[in-house]
Amino acid sequence: MDITSAHYPQPADDTADRLITFDEEDFSSVTSSNDTKNNSDGTDFDYDSHGLFLGLSHPLPFDITGEATYTRLFDRYRNRNTFTILRKRRDDDIDRVSVRLTRPIDIPRVHKARVYVGYEFVNNDSNVVVYDYDQHTYTAGLILEF
Repeated sequence: MDITSAHYPQPADDTADRLITFDEEDFSSVTSSNDTKNNSDGTDFDYDSHGLFLGLSHPLPFDITGEATYTRLFDRYRNRNTFTILRKRRDDDIDRVSVRLTRPIDIPRVHKARVYVGYEFVNNDSNVVVYDYDQHTYTAGLILEF
């Protein structure tokens, strides 16, 4: 088993990531945490965020690779929200779960090609009603590398 750990400060966008990777021959996982400070035009969207991420990847039959990820974000907005009557500070707790199946395909004169299908669920639990939602996203696509 290969285990690596790293800390990646990224001062350009005021984000810091901590990353741990576990690699087995047929299985890999990534866990990370991050801290973000967002400053925007206007004050409604200035926030501090703390997040956790877990990603798993495993080969499946028929040359398919399965991937699953989970993200948990704690977004705390620094200013009172102008969309609410009470002008309270917005707090969002966000859960994001996604799964994706990928399979390589042969296309002449293309270095590498893969098809994929995926699903993502997002639950944004906010104390400001207009930002409280669930979202389901289905995707399919083709990735080409030349």
